[in-house]
Amino acid sequence: MGAAIMGFAQKQSFYLVTDRAGERAVIERLPGDDERVDRTVEATSLLAAYKEAFGMLPDLDPGIRELVVVLNEIPGMRTWSSCEGHKRHGDPCASISMQFENLTALEHFVDLVSFVKSDEVLTRAFEDPPVLDLCLEIDLAHHFGDGLPVSCELSLGRFPMDRADPGKPPGARALRAFAKELRRRAAVRFPGAVSGAEPS
Repeated sequence: MGAAIMGFAQKQSFYLVTDRAGERAVIERLPGDDERVDRTVEATSLLAAYKEAFGMLPDLDPGIRELVVVLNEIPGMRTWSSCEGHKRHGDPCASISMQFENLTALEHFVDLVSFVKSDEVLTRAFEDPPVLDLCLEIDLAHHFGDGLPVSCELSLGRFPMDRADPGKPPGARALRAFAKELRRRAAVRFPGAVSGAEPS
């Protein structure tokens, strides 16, 4: 069994709602006029709230699922949306919208993924599965030091990403290999929070 989903240290309120069509969802925002609140869920991340409300993880693109799960296990990190990239849509990258609880959590993440730029990785840049290149875009509207979470968009593409072919996302094998290495490193740094075993 994998580690518990940690997310942020402080819990927040999420809402399990049902819309007029009978569709149920977990949301962070206040419910709309056409949504009935079934219950409030206190959790550290949207992923954790969904798991508590429905007893399972939400449907995630299969190639990026393991990466989303491990990111939400690392203390001080949580994700909001993700996409593994799709050839038919011309997506050159996988992407994850995420937040860091504070600058320390952001620094931990940057250190944890520093293996991507290592010489060993760069020498394997054109192997199969392809080596990933990363881009972390920080929301410049954020005022550092005000105690609010740091919002970011993580893009993962084939190395080198600035010359990635449109419609050639990194692929599930590359994303899973990256998630496995990130999990290994995070389990060493946060042994009580991140399991070394991959999720089942």
